[in-house]
Amino acid sequence: MKCPKCNFDNPDDTFYFGKCSTPLKPLEEISPTKTLETPAKGLTTGTTFASKYEVIGELGKGGMGKVYRAQDSKLCCEVAIQVLHEASCPYWPPR
Repeated sequence: MKCPKCNFDNPDDTFYFGKCSTPLKPLEEISPTKTLETPAKGLTTGTTFASKYEVIGELGKGGMGKVYRAQDSKLCCEVAIQVLHEASCPYWPPR
């Protein structure tokens, strides 16, 4: 797909034109992050979270929560998932 602004030829599966960073889709359609509820005991190795992340293992933990290593089945890459303790989220659940 050719950018109307910079005329750079881009792959069809991108969200932004590579040379000028002009969005291909309206920003409302691009949602890179979501807030989801997790099981009370956290995530376990081998489980699938949010229908697309396969948990590989725990990377670390601290006062605010835990960080997990996961495989994103839709993007085919490894990602990190941060899960916060309820005490770290004073405004959750929304009131």
